Amino acid sequence: MNAERVANDIWFLEAATSGVVSVKTAKTPSDRRFEIAAAYHESGVIACGGRDERGFLSACTFAIPPDEKPRPIRPLPQPRARHAAAASPEGLFYVAGGVTLDADGSLSLAGAVLVYDLATDRWETVGQLPLRAAQLAAECVGGNFYVIAGDSGTTTEPGRPIAPARCRSDVQILDLKAGRWKRGAPKPSPETGVTSAVLGDEIFVVSSYDDMGRVHGRVEVYHCQTNTWRRIPDMPTPRTGVPCGFIGGKLYCVNGQGQDLKPVSVTEVYDPSTNTWTTVAGGPEALVGQGYACGRNRLILLGGTL
Repeated sequence: MNAERVANDIWFLEAATSGVVSVKTAKTPSDRRFEIAAAYHESGVIACGGRDERGFLSACTFAIPPDEKPRPIRPLPQPRARHAAAASPEGLFYVAGGVTLDADGSLSLAGAVLVYDLATDRWETVGQLPLRAAQLAAECVGGNFYVIAGDSGTTTEPGRPIAPARCRSDVQILDLKAGRWKRGAPKPSPETGVTSAVLGDEIFVVSSYDDMGRVHGRVEVYHCQTNTWRRIPDMPTPRTGVPCGFIGGKLYCVNGQGQDLKPVSVTEVYDPSTNTWTTVAGGPEALVGQGYACGRNRLILLGGTL
């Protein structure tokens, strides 16, 4: 791993009227990183953790305010990668899962669930993840923090699937007011390397690979009110670790990692009104391990590696 192969770019993606993706770029205020976790709130985007150009875990954290001028903020209490983040409507940023370093420097699955308050620039621990996992998805919907799927393995090889490892189908739900965990209906397909996006009361769980290391284009949708799953047509291009988000009511899935572990350069868009996928041009350069967040009809990509 070297600095030339890890990015410190930020890409702001918007849907253009011509059916392509319009891209604007900026630079992060910290070192080059990949496997970053990020989340969007109207007060700004928080991006935390990841690995640096040497593959070492990082605790660096920065904010992207509405003025789009990134600035460093208080780092994570512990370094993490392959974790997930989500923002509550109140503007609190929750972080769960991933890999971290123990006191002796060994790599392990992270247990602490962390919350960051942008107003006070403080991190706190709000509990422990009942079932630890990495490469998982997380979203805040309706007063709950949802942690979905992932795997129970760890590795020192950045950018590669964790194998052999047990892919999980768990849906872990934290009631943010009561502070209690409960289990949701399991995901139909145990998978890791997942990403996610929210539309209304539904969480779209996108991109994955299974226990055999096979990459899929499967998309499964969890309804938070009914605690049920449904499946929509697969992404045309099988990928894992795909940055995704809803822009103008359509699900944009950008780049990711293919079966050969190489970056995939494609932007595919799912329209819920027609239940169909289309491919659009104009996306950013193909990288893997990109952080992402979505809001105000923009998908924001952060860092990544070749």
